[in-house]
Amino acid sequence: MVRAASIAVARLGRDAEAVDAYRTAVAFTDNAAEQAFLTARAAVLSACLSSG
Repeated sequence: MVRAASIAVARLGRDAEAVDAYRTAVAFTDNAAEQAFLTARAAVLSACLSSG
């Protein structure tokens, strides 16, 4: 559920909030693949914020 909310926030263009949501979602899963996906998405959005 948290992952879906993270994706929705990102799609709305609210990148800073999406980064926080992705990082929060990592804490709610024990699945290593999902943690990697969420961490990577947070890193991409964070980089976009830094370069923008």
